[in-house]
Amino acid sequence: MVPNIAVILTNAEKRIMWVNDDFNQITGYSLEEALGQSPGQLLQGPATEPDAIENIRKGLQQKVPFRSELTNYRKNGEAYLCRLVIHPVFDHQQQLTNYIAFEVDGNFVT
Repeated sequence: MVPNIAVILTNAEKRIMWVNDDFNQITGYSLEEALGQSPGQLLQGPATEPDAIENIRKGLQQKVPFRSELTNYRKNGEAYLCRLVIHPVFDHQQQLTNYIAFEVDGNFVT
């Protein structure tokens, strides 16, 4: 079985601008529900690892591509292991414009 790969596009302020259909399949949230939200506020919960959150914050602050793994939550409250890669996107003047994240439900990855 091939896992779904969620794609999340945010603006430079880390607010969701677009998600693909796999995001809906993994998380249960529609594009309309996700628009304008912070991915962390939308998907993280009580068992989300503080060290993973800090790793993500550092990567975003440093504006470099990075990988992380953490516990996220679906809309129905179910926890799942999330493996993600986040890339900053820059314009031709090297100004940060967006972040693009690729998220795989880690329960499907061996």
